Amino acid sequence: MENSYFSIANKDLRVAKIMMDEALYNDALRYCQQFVEKSLKGVIETRGETTDITLLSVHNVINLFARFCDIIGESVSREDKTWMIKLKSYYFDTNYPGESFMIATKEDVEECYEYVLDFKKRYESYFATS
Repeated sequence: MENSYFSIANKDLRVAKIMMDEALYNDALRYCQQFVEKSLKGVIETRGETTDITLLSVHNVINLFARFCDIIGESVSREDKTWMIKLKSYYFDTNYPGESFMIATKEDVEECYEYVLDFKKRYESYFATS
Protein backbone atom coordinates (compact mmCIF):
# COMPACT_ATOMS: atom_id res chain seq x y z
CA MET A 1 0.00 0.00 0.00
CA GLU A 2 1.30 3.41 -0.95
CA ASN A 3 1.20 6.50 1.22
CA SER A 4 -1.60 8.16 -0.75
CA TYR A 5 -5.29 8.84 -0.37
CA PHE A 6 -6.03 6.69 -3.43
CA SER A 7 -4.11 3.66 -2.20
CA ILE A 8 -5.68 3.81 1.25
CA ALA A 9 -9.14 4.38 -0.29
CA ASN A 10 -8.80 1.23 -2.38
CA LYS A 11 -7.81 -0.71 0.74
CA ASP A 12 -10.91 0.66 2.48
CA LEU A 13 -13.09 -0.58 -0.38
CA ARG A 14 -11.61 -4.06 -0.07
CA VAL A 15 -12.21 -3.98 3.70
CA ALA A 16 -15.83 -2.85 3.10
CA LYS A 17 -16.41 -5.97 1.00
CA ILE A 18 -14.86 -8.20 3.67
CA MET A 19 -17.01 -6.57 6.36
CA MET A 20 -20.10 -7.03 4.20
CA ASP A 21 -19.29 -10.70 3.63
CA GLU A 22 -18.76 -11.15 7.38
CA ALA A 23 -22.13 -9.49 8.17
CA LEU A 24 -20.39 -6.61 9.96
CA TYR A 25 -22.73 -4.15 8.33
CA ASN A 26 -21.99 -1.01 10.34
CA ASP A 27 -18.29 -1.43 9.62
CA ALA A 28 -18.98 -2.07 5.94
CA LEU A 29 -20.92 1.19 5.63
CA ARG A 30 -18.19 3.12 7.38
CA TYR A 31 -15.53 1.71 5.06
CA CYS A 32 -17.67 2.57 2.03
CA GLN A 33 -17.85 6.13 3.34
CA GLN A 34 -14.10 6.14 3.90
CA PHE A 35 -13.47 5.01 0.31
CA VAL A 36 -15.47 7.93 -1.04
CA GLU A 37 -13.98 10.43 1.40
CA LYS A 38 -10.38 9.46 0.71
CA SER A 39 -10.91 9.29 -3.05
CA LEU A 40 -12.31 12.82 -3.01
CA LYS A 41 -9.51 14.07 -0.77
CA GLY A 42 -6.97 12.54 -3.13
CA VAL A 43 -8.32 14.58 -6.03
CA ILE A 44 -8.57 17.73 -3.93
CA GLU A 45 -4.99 17.27 -2.69
CA THR A 46 -3.53 16.67 -6.15
CA ARG A 47 -5.68 19.00 -8.27
CA GLY A 48 -7.04 21.56 -5.85
CA GLU A 49 -5.60 24.76 -4.49
CA THR A 50 -3.73 25.41 -1.27
CA THR A 51 -6.93 26.97 0.12
CA ASP A 52 -8.47 23.49 0.04
CA ILE A 53 -6.18 22.25 2.84
CA THR A 54 -8.90 22.63 5.49
CA LEU A 55 -11.17 20.28 3.53
CA LEU A 56 -8.60 17.53 3.95
CA SER A 57 -9.10 17.48 7.72
CA VAL A 58 -12.87 16.95 7.78
CA HIS A 59 -15.19 13.99 7.16
CA ASN A 60 -17.88 16.02 5.40
CA VAL A 61 -18.25 14.19 2.10
CA ILE A 62 -20.96 16.65 1.05
CA ASN A 63 -18.50 19.54 0.97
CA LEU A 64 -15.71 17.34 -0.36
CA PHE A 65 -17.88 16.16 -3.25
CA ALA A 66 -19.00 19.71 -4.05
CA ARG A 67 -15.34 20.79 -4.26
CA PHE A 68 -14.48 17.70 -6.32
CA CYS A 69 -17.24 18.61 -8.79
CA ASP A 70 -15.87 22.17 -9.00
CA ILE A 71 -12.42 20.79 -9.78
CA ILE A 72 -13.61 18.42 -12.51
CA GLY A 73 -16.15 20.88 -13.92
CA GLU A 74 -19.32 18.89 -13.29
CA SER A 75 -22.48 19.70 -11.41
CA VAL A 76 -23.66 17.64 -8.46
CA SER A 77 -26.41 15.23 -9.48
CA ARG A 78 -29.45 14.64 -7.30
CA GLU A 79 -28.44 10.99 -6.81
CA ASP A 80 -24.91 11.88 -5.76
CA LYS A 81 -26.16 14.57 -3.39
CA THR A 82 -28.54 12.07 -1.77
CA TRP A 83 -25.73 9.56 -1.38
CA MET A 84 -23.30 12.10 0.03
CA ILE A 85 -25.87 12.94 2.71
CA LYS A 86 -26.24 9.24 3.52
CA LEU A 87 -22.50 8.64 3.54
CA LYS A 88 -21.90 11.61 5.83
CA SER A 89 -24.34 10.17 8.35
CA TYR A 90 -22.85 6.68 8.05
CA TYR A 91 -19.46 7.91 9.23
CA PHE A 92 -20.85 8.91 12.62
CA ASP A 93 -24.11 7.00 12.99
CA THR A 94 -22.57 3.58 12.42
CA ASN A 95 -19.47 4.25 14.48
CA TYR A 96 -20.45 6.08 17.65
CA PRO A 97 -23.13 5.36 20.27
CA GLY A 98 -25.77 7.93 20.94
CA GLU A 99 -29.11 9.23 19.88
CA SER A 100 -28.51 8.80 16.13
CA PHE A 101 -26.74 5.42 16.30
CA MET A 102 -27.97 3.11 13.57
CA ILE A 103 -27.85 -0.62 13.11
CA ALA A 104 -27.20 -1.25 9.43
CA THR A 105 -28.91 -4.04 7.55
CA LYS A 106 -27.62 -6.25 4.79
CA GLU A 107 -29.83 -4.32 2.37
CA ASP A 108 -28.33 -0.99 3.52
CA VAL A 109 -24.86 -2.28 2.82
CA GLU A 110 -25.65 -3.91 -0.50
CA GLU A 111 -27.27 -0.71 -1.75
CA CYS A 112 -24.40 1.44 -0.51
CA TYR A 113 -21.70 -0.87 -1.86
CA GLU A 114 -23.39 -0.91 -5.27
CA TYR A 115 -23.45 2.91 -5.28
CA VAL A 116 -19.79 3.10 -4.25
CA LEU A 117 -18.74 0.72 -7.03
CA ASP A 118 -20.69 2.85 -9.51
CA PHE A 119 -19.08 5.99 -8.03
CA LYS A 120 -15.65 4.45 -8.50
CA LYS A 121 -16.42 3.43 -12.09
CA ARG A 122 -17.71 6.91 -13.01
CA TYR A 123 -14.86 8.85 -11.45
CA GLU A 124 -11.88 6.48 -11.38
CA SER A 125 -10.09 8.39 -14.12
CA TYR A 126 -9.64 11.20 -11.56
CA PHE A 127 -8.41 8.80 -8.86
CA ALA A 128 -4.93 8.36 -10.30
CA THR A 129 -1.86 8.52 -8.10
CA SER A 130 0.21 10.47 -10.62
